[in-house]
Amino acid sequence: MKNTISLIFLGWLTLPVAAHKGGPVVVEQARIKLVPASSPATAAFMVMRNESDKDVRLIHARSALARNVELHTMNMVSGKMAMRPVKDILIAARGSVQLKPGGLHIMLIGLKKPLKAGDVHEIWLEFDSGQTQTIKATVES
Repeated sequence: MKNTISLIFLGWLTLPVAAHKGGPVVVEQARIKLVPASSPATAAFMVMRNESDKDVRLIHARSALARNVELHTMNMVSGKMAMRPVKDILIAARGSVQLKPGGLHIMLIGLKKPLKAGDVHEIWLEFDSGQTQTIKATVES
């Protein structure tokens, strides 16, 4: 019994190390905006934390949920909010960036099926550091 408890405790201690093994960027609070079934697109939001001493850029994203996935931002243009694609998203060294409504976000265009609140979908992220990461994002209203 003591050996079992020791192994469980040891495994628990190594979880944080294993979670960061893939690279310097940690993704939290990943979610996909719930949209009506007739909507052809939605957005994904999250917080990305860079735990390294070097700037990292998100350069690409993919998802089986959509035909096309793009990195976007919202800006004021001539007094109106306009959505525009961006080449990459900078996550400063030891910093973080929040992808959120009205700002930077990931667009999922050409949805392949209607979304349901609570469903979880995978989004694959690629960073210029060479790190790739598959995250799970929950559909929320």
